[in-house]
Amino acid sequence: MKCVSSTSFSIAINGNIHGFFKGKRGLRQGNPLSPYLFTLVMEVLSLMLQRKAWQIEGFTFHPGCENLKLINLCFADDLFLCAHADIVSVKVIFEALDEFKRCSGLTPSIPKSTVFIIPDNVIKDIEKMLRGFLWCQSEMKRGKAKVKWDNVCRPKYEGGLGYRTSEKVSDIFQNGAWSWLQDWENRVPELCNAVEWAHVIWFSQCIPRHAFMVWLLMGERLKTQDKLKTWEVNHNNILVCSLCKQVEDTHAHLFFSCPYAASICRKGAHMVNMPNWGMDWKLICNSLIPSAGRNKAKIVVAKIMFAAMVYYIWQERNA
Repeated sequence: MKCVSSTSFSIAINGNIHGFFKGKRGLRQGNPLSPYLFTLVMEVLSLMLQRKAWQIEGFTFHPGCENLKLINLCFADDLFLCAHADIVSVKVIFEALDEFKRCSGLTPSIPKSTVFIIPDNVIKDIEKMLRGFLWCQSEMKRGKAKVKWDNVCRPKYEGGLGYRTSEKVSDIFQNGAWSWLQDWENRVPELCNAVEWAHVIWFSQCIPRHAFMVWLLMGERLKTQDKLKTWEVNHNNILVCSLCKQVEDTHAHLFFSCPYAASICRKGAHMVNMPNWGMDWKLICNSLIPSAGRNKAKIVVAKIMFAAMVYYIWQERNA
């Protein structure tokens, strides 16, 4: 505690140091111990909030934070407190802050604090922005979405991207209680619409832009020429694969029946020692599924290679 209680400060007036006064609480500005002390103190606040939430009946987590049992987030010297907008939940937070103030001597500045209550129409606008960013990297344009938004919002293990929507939350949060028990997934796996290939795409070492491309491939939602004929292009136009100039490109042709793509696939399979890979992306995926959940280096590298081949072949096709 010497670093905390023995500080002293001087005042610079017109470039000259005048006098000093002792600090009673806190570290000197810029002291490398400061962030560590802040982290320790905020950990105490987190524990106080969690204890109050469990002690007082009726506390409700914010709908977007319930799974993680999350109440507070800290960014630098800013503190975010999240809860359902009801009297009991707000009272729990204020009681925890009062207890923290008595223990630490730190007082929150109420005039500088802001309360955010997000209306439904704002949530819908946010979702519209998310859709625009995902498919257009700007404002959403008609006809640009490759996958239905409801499918995008499914959990990753069900073949979606795991985005959350207000509708999904309201469907399962009713009358102050969650209608779906999280542990049902473990007790009765048959109730879940899990896809077998989820671990082929999503794992801690995956490259997000590569994984996203494979996710589109799994749903056959890439704009190959057979799709373009249906969606955008005149049926009478003659289209051929831009890589081999032989036949119309399709998902099956590009991955990996096309001679150009097949040569890349053979080299990739050799590099990761996967001689059983065929020239069909579905066969490759099926060969990865049985061991996809394991974290062995060979399996992780094989999944990374598969995703990279899909990504770069598609990039080359559109170059």
